Amino acid sequence: IMRSWLNTNFLDSAKIDSGLLISDNSNRFLLSGDYEDKKTGGDKDFYATHIPQLAARGYDEAIFSQTNDTVFLPDIKLISDLYSDGFPVTSNISYWLETPYYNNGAMVRIVSPDGYIYFRDAKENCGVRPMIKIKPVQPSDGDGNRKKPFIID
Repeated sequence: IMRSWLNTNFLDSAKIDSGLLISDNSNRFLLSGDYEDKKTGGDKDFYATHIPQLAARGYDEAIFSQTNDTVFLPDIKLISDLYSDGFPVTSNISYWLETPYYNNGAMVRIVSPDGYIYFRDAKENCGVRPMIKIKPVQPSDGDGNRKKPFIID
């Protein structure tokens, strides 16, 4: 449901011309054991620790499927990589990841305000951090940081 909403209603309400700057993302997403029959690869359940820099251990062998998305959620591997590279992954509210809990199809991983990765029932309220992949373009100005972001004409 979230994937559908992000790629339709959210994208429309954001008033983004997806054909201009956004490219579709070949999105590999992990599956819980409840959905193993839908896998396109991988052969192991994914067990994760709550510690961000260690959370993606076993990701490459985990059962997964793949789709093309314009808008998607971050997954546990991205959060682990960003954290390990020194980027802040915390927020003042918990937010959903695209990574399920391994043995329960109704549970989904989240990043909590303390920076640890936990799981919650998908029916609970939680924040969303939509992600897009930008097509390669030459910026007209900016350094690409928070104080002076890239400007694209």
